[in-house]
Amino acid sequence: MRGSLYPLPVVLQSSVKDPMASRDIVDEDLIAEEYELLDRFLAGYPTLSGWRSTNQSGQPIPYQRGFNNSGEYLVLPLILPKPVGDMDPSGLEVRSVDYHGVPYVYPGLDSSSLPAHPFMVWWAILFVLSRLARYQPNEWLELTSISRSGHAVAIEHILGEAIRAVPELALKAIIRCASPAGFQPD
Repeated sequence: MRGSLYPLPVVLQSSVKDPMASRDIVDEDLIAEEYELLDRFLAGYPTLSGWRSTNQSGQPIPYQRGFNNSGEYLVLPLILPKPVGDMDPSGLEVRSVDYHGVPYVYPGLDSSSLPAHPFMVWWAILFVLSRLARYQPNEWLELTSISRSGHAVAIEHILGEAIRAVPELALKAIIRCASPAGFQPD
């Protein structure tokens, strides 16, 4: 299964410029270091195990550069092994979670081979914020006061996004649990 993985941090890419040459000079040690960096980074994403580069062994990783409001990032074309018994040629839904209509892969949070699911992450965030609001109301008021706290805008953004994200994720979880095996809602 071929795909692209992004955004990746720019620090994963190593290259050496020779001011006398018109191209990058990349030696075998640097290529090996780049693969090792990428291996360590992707090890935190359980559903991406078994990945391989679209380039032949010994060639640099074919990163592409991308830009967004957050800055520069890397795009990695890669090949993932097809899961055993998977009839869908893409197999993407086996390795990703649909979030706001876009497939995402998530890192693992513990030693299990399961990635963090966005529904679980939202539950944890909202649980902590609700405990703070209920049991520490003075601190909650201080943190959510736009005129007094630098955290207020971030908390407001998180709560606004939760209003949009949590019902969608809850509905998908209910449909998935109540549906015949294999049915994935759009």
